[in-house]
Amino acid sequence: MTRRHRLIVPVMLERAGEEVEAEVVCTYHPGDPGCRTQRNGDPGWPPDPAQVEIEEVRRADGVVASARDLTDKEVGYVEDFVCDLMEDA
Repeated sequence: MTRRHRLIVPVMLERAGEEVEAEVVCTYHPGDPGCRTQRNGDPGWPPDPAQVEIEEVRRADGVVASARDLTDKEVGYVEDFVCDLMEDA
């Protein structure tokens, strides 16, 4: 099941050296735990991890960016934040 959420995530922008709040628009795919063996004895399928697709980032100063404009550290932070939030929901 795909769930689309709008979240406000604080992101540390390394190039500016300051913390800027940003509204991150993303699609969350919860993944699938997989199945070793089906009830009828057929082989199952491997697990599929949760994924977050960042579509747009709107900073508080009005600048609109995409995931390409973020550093790897910023993308990782947003992905971890969203996955942790959604798994606890």
